[in-house]
Amino acid sequence: MSLKSKTFQFVPASGIDDRFKGKIGFAEKVVNGRVDPSGGGWRFDRGLESWWKFPTTFTTSLTADQLSTYLGSKVDSIYVWEKAGSGQVYHFVEVGGTLGYFWGNKSTGDYLSDFIEIASNRHIPKVTDAGTQYIPYGKNLLIINGYDKPIWFSGNKDYRDFGITSISAAPKAINPQPDYLTGTDLRSGVGAPAFIANDIEGLGYTGDVNTNFYEYRMTYILSSGAESTLSSVAIVQWILEATPANVYKWGVVLDFPQGPKGTVARRLYRSKNVRVVGATGANDANFYFVREVEDNACQFLIDIIPDSQLIIPAPSIIDSKKISSNFKYGATWNNRIWLGGGDNSPTTIVYSEAGLPEQFAATSYFELGNTVGGHITAIVPYYNNLLVFRRNAIDVIRQGSNGLYTHATVSSNIGTIATNSCKLVPGLGILFLNEEAIWAITGGLDGGSQISMNRISETITKELDVLNKAALPRAFAAYSEKEREYWVHYAERGQRFARRGIVFHADIGQFSLRHDSNKSSNLMAFTCMTTDTQGNFLLGNPQIWTGAPGTLNSTSERIGPILVWSGNNNFGQSATVSLVGEQQIQWAVSDQATKPRPIWESNWIDFGDNSVKHRVYSVEVEVLSYGDQLLQLLYSTDYDYSFTSASIQKPTRSEVLYTTNEDAVFNEDSTITKSPFTINSSVASDPRIVRLRYDVNTKLINHFKFKLQTSQQSPGPTNTPFHILSFHINFDTVQQQSLNQAINIQKGQSR
Repeated sequence: MSLKSKTFQFVPASGIDDRFKGKIGFAEKVVNGRVDPSGGGWRFDRGLESWWKFPTTFTTSLTADQLSTYLGSKVDSIYVWEKAGSGQVYHFVEVGGTLGYFWGNKSTGDYLSDFIEIASNRHIPKVTDAGTQYIPYGKNLLIINGYDKPIWFSGNKDYRDFGITSISAAPKAINPQPDYLTGTDLRSGVGAPAFIANDIEGLGYTGDVNTNFYEYRMTYILSSGAESTLSSVAIVQWILEATPANVYKWGVVLDFPQGPKGTVARRLYRSKNVRVVGATGANDANFYFVREVEDNACQFLIDIIPDSQLIIPAPSIIDSKKISSNFKYGATWNNRIWLGGGDNSPTTIVYSEAGLPEQFAATSYFELGNTVGGHITAIVPYYNNLLVFRRNAIDVIRQGSNGLYTHATVSSNIGTIATNSCKLVPGLGILFLNEEAIWAITGGLDGGSQISMNRISETITKELDVLNKAALPRAFAAYSEKEREYWVHYAERGQRFARRGIVFHADIGQFSLRHDSNKSSNLMAFTCMTTDTQGNFLLGNPQIWTGAPGTLNSTSERIGPILVWSGNNNFGQSATVSLVGEQQIQWAVSDQATKPRPIWESNWIDFGDNSVKHRVYSVEVEVLSYGDQLLQLLYSTDYDYSFTSASIQKPTRSEVLYTTNEDAVFNEDSTITKSPFTINSSVASDPRIVRLRYDVNTKLINHFKFKLQTSQQSPGPTNTPFHILSFHINFDTVQQQSLNQAINIQKGQSR
């Protein structure tokens, strides 16, 4: 038997590959790390901070009920919207059934003093609900959830119900009284302009004795340009007598009703004179445009336009229809609003007129109920395509060369119910999560290319095994252009909040994890996610208290509805009620120092040949030397769950360790550094690459793994940042083949 020394020469530390025979250099776990933007290794330097920074002592005059709503309820949705062309940024928050937004500079005074409430008593999503969807369209934002009335938001305190929600009220036309001018009982008549037979203006036939009969309809115009459905018919008629003195044409007086909130104009339509005794021809008459009243105030109108000037036909009754409030999903695509799904229309998609986001024609829809795939679960624009996700299929809608829309199937057996996981990653396509994997939809249908479906999560199948499939509708994701990360967060089995995260790093095409590695706290429990205009991840807080907010001895691990994933060395803010009075509630607020521990843990290494035995002598890691963190290396052998600590080291040059020749750092603790940074004295230096050797000296083994993490031993800070670049393993191989067991199956003994 001979020994043969071998090494793995500084293999770059890569992302997760948790398969049984993963590639050397890849990891079983990369927890709470990010890819270094300069392209070198993994940095573990992220924390959490409150978006609204609470002062150390915090007093509010909010009632206990208000506190329970705003600070004691889970956040159901968050969204950041920048109004096009205005520079105005709105941070929407939905919590405790209340929807509102923060706008402008955050107040430093009383909490929520700068919070504008839009709606209350809204539907609170269950585990099977995707929740509120935010659909930007130019300078407006559509907010829907399938239960409450859709909201059309246009800016600060400017919002209303979306779309045509009701049929226009009919105008009330008052019959002219031809004998009013010469009659004796003036009290029974109605004053109206009268015109002689030769005048251009005026309504009515003057040639013989007959009935003059007109029908009126009206519509209202919303601020988006949408025109409502035609109202019901209002009828006006009068009989002309043969006496020449009474041969007049008349103006018709109308009571012109106002439209709903958001109406900027109203249009009047009229038939031409039917001139048939007893005519009731609303279905037989043609209607024409009379005039537009460009306000929503006046309610008195006189029509004097003769039939000869009625040229423009009224819109068809199918050109506009009432929009349902039960659509759950939507998108902006091809200059239209697209809506679909929901309890009342699970397989129906409707789309607005081009440039008129609130006007939906009765014929502008697709019905997918006759195709395989189940209910609609998401509608996502994808360049020149509109993807329609369903429970078990994915469809595509495109516009043909003739301007008509066509529908086709992309996949008949792959779909998703994780609505909020569907996000566009530039350069790759649409990423989404389902019960099986994380998928990427790539390619297109232009220039001869094809849309393709690719499973990209083969290397993280172990992580996906813990997915709570029943809670998939409440999974959520966001893509940050700043971080170049697609982060999807979801609930594990037995949990009601999403506590685990998977991150796809677009620049290297690899995965890492983002959750509390010891699974023993709610530190990574979040309820929703978005990104702000700078590309920062914003996270919704479940706001878990040990007692109702506003009561004595009530404490919270994290406070505030919005949390920011950032370079903060803490993990948000915690709060404890310190005083409860009749009018005020006072809290003691502090930074939350406890953070999920960052870890880089290798996959199981079989040294390229698991038919013989190996002995590992040492593991060397290349790290960057910034900060004063203590790094601990632990190792395990032959698929053992337990880890053995090799040692704890400081990422600095060994020859100057704990001397004044160390690189100066911003720390005055003499137990950690002998070289604290002093202004006008110390020399600042860039981080340098340091090689740390951890001796392990294992017994003869088949497989080996190690992990690097920050130490929680004193002295020294805990959970401080570190940066790993690569590793080197020094080992020997013993030329000893695996034993032949030669088991007697009958007796269960060796022979």
